[in-house]
Amino acid sequence: MAPISYQGPRAHEKEQESHSQDPTLAFEKAKSQTTVAHILDDKGVTVYTITETTSIAAACADLSIKRIGVLPVIDGQGNLVGVLSERDIIRSMSNCDGEEGVQALMADQVQNIMTPAPITCTPDDKVSTIMEIMTEKRFRHMPVLQGGMLCGLVSITDLVNSRLIELELETLKIKQLMVG
Repeated sequence: MAPISYQGPRAHEKEQESHSQDPTLAFEKAKSQTTVAHILDDKGVTVYTITETTSIAAACADLSIKRIGVLPVIDGQGNLVGVLSERDIIRSMSNCDGEEGVQALMADQVQNIMTPAPITCTPDDKVSTIMEIMTEKRFRHMPVLQGGMLCGLVSITDLVNSRLIELELETLKIKQLMVG
């Protein structure tokens, strides 16, 4: 006779018991438990910023020299008021009329083309949650605030790399269990 856990449900039994794992529970367990703080610890906390009155030309130079894709925009008190991304610049340039329009844009201030009031996270947020938000909203960088002040910036690449490392470790654990 097969063990009880291997027996299928019988027609006369009123309550059918499943020995399978609840799929929603399995999905929740598979989600990353790593927090944004872990990524910031590994990555470092250097965050380049610009002010609202920085010229777009100066911001473009910063993006190019520092080889980054976004600059958080802060006000005089250090509060995050927006972000300036490569996409913001390209979108604005596509609306320019000829070289004179591009020159006028480059002389303009960041506050006129930045993305205001960006979605942010905290160091305590889970990587999986932030990945879902960034994927759904279709943006690649998220400012990290602690106590209302900018303390870091994470990119979708940071999050994916963190998750890949987690999955590699999980795979290694499973292989070790299989080998014994």
